[in-house]
Amino acid sequence: FSMIENDTGEIIAVGPGRRYHSDSVKIDYSNEPNQPGSSMKPLLAYASTFDILGWSTAHQVNDKKKDYWKNGSYAPKNSDGKYNGIMSLQDALGVSKNTTAAQAMIDLVTAKGYDYWIDYCKKLGFSDEVAEGFNEQYAIGGSSMRASPIQQASAYSTFANGGKRVDAHRVRKVVRRSDKKEFKTNAKTYDVISEQAAWMISQLLEKVVSGGYQNYNEILASNYTVYGKSGTTDWPANSYGIPEGVAKDEWSVGYTNKYTIACWSGYTTDAITNYGMYITWDDLNIASAFHISHYMLDYMQKYATYSALERPSGISDYKGGYIKDEFKSKGDTTSDNNNAQDACEASGGKWDEENQTCKKSDDKEREACEADGGEWDSEAGTCKKEEEKEEKRTLRLGKRTLVRLYDFTEVHWKMAEKKTEKDVQVIKKKPRGGNSPVIGDNGLMLEAGDNTKIMSINIALFNMQDIDMNDVNAVTQRLGEYFALYEKADLKP
Repeated sequence: FSMIENDTGEIIAVGPGRRYHSDSVKIDYSNEPNQPGSSMKPLLAYASTFDILGWSTAHQVNDKKKDYWKNGSYAPKNSDGKYNGIMSLQDALGVSKNTTAAQAMIDLVTAKGYDYWIDYCKKLGFSDEVAEGFNEQYAIGGSSMRASPIQQASAYSTFANGGKRVDAHRVRKVVRRSDKKEFKTNAKTYDVISEQAAWMISQLLEKVVSGGYQNYNEILASNYTVYGKSGTTDWPANSYGIPEGVAKDEWSVGYTNKYTIACWSGYTTDAITNYGMYITWDDLNIASAFHISHYMLDYMQKYATYSALERPSGISDYKGGYIKDEFKSKGDTTSDNNNAQDACEASGGKWDEENQTCKKSDDKEREACEADGGEWDSEAGTCKKEEEKEEKRTLRLGKRTLVRLYDFTEVHWKMAEKKTEKDVQVIKKKPRGGNSPVIGDNGLMLEAGDNTKIMSINIALFNMQDIDMNDVNAVTQRLGEYFALYEKADLKP
């Protein structure tokens, strides 16, 4: 671990490792880089959103499955494997969602470009090699992002020091023996984020500790205000016999108005390569890094007066949270866009993230496409001609339709040509019998009634294989698409 005085950058304590004094080879692990995991989220994904994107601390984010890295992997996934949709930024940080951090970083890179974030990483005190390899995955501590406890403590001191970081250093001054001349450390100060953004992210990180999220950060809580964030990384497939997915690194970062501590817990290279050691669930539950951080912050109270960070000017109250004055009149419009995106996709549109608008197919283009024998692709906004179309399956339905859901894994049926409106018959009987055409291959059944008016429907619309039948919202959305089409044809379901 490493502990730093926020306003001076002085390294006032280090823990080089529990075997440092007994090992023949002295490795100071306070200065050794490791993957920092989710402890990077406040530093990269969130703190700058208040300056650059105009977010408030009451901002709403969208936790959803998406191919964020655009490599076909639908990564990153959340550690609990769940997606909660629209949620507060505070909760996303409290439970450490990966998806929302990824999207925030993507938006920030879009706004400023890669060169800005390479320079930003250098201002935070990370090595040039790490900074120049920057990509969006750094926001969750992924890719080639590496940090030592000294670097991570120094980076976090920015939040307690009004958005400024003073270079971490161990030597205060040197006195020349011959003439007593003093040479003071020339520690450089960097403007990283605004004073307002530093205070706003700190309000969220205080809630990470005190908000009841049960993520080990609550161990930092004491009789003074403390701010903190955890971080873990998982083992990928490896040649050491270590199970894939178990913990590889554990981090606890905590700070007060006076000091910041970053503590890393993990195994040495020798323990990993020769003995296949890894962090077990029991190790995680012991939460050594968090107890060390708590102890050290408590111990250092004797040398300083702890207090909550003072709110700077230039911040306004906003919807139960805070926003920079310069964005107050406009408001946190990106939160509204999250809701607009959901509404757009639910109505069959495609959300344009760059322009923050909903794209829907033009009715005239679609009608012209279908009149010409083509098939309109609403997602791409293009017309597919006969030779491009996949097999099109059509079913004629009656005026009154009752919708029921069944759990079918495989149902096959074929379409019979009909010549008159009255000549509508059963395509497939459901298990208990009755006149009920089955649509799709997994779970949606329409029970047809009065056949006084009929219409043609593209069955691809009702394919249920790509959604979870236990997900009420997804099923409701799919049925909503059906009803919208049905009503458009002036038929009442």
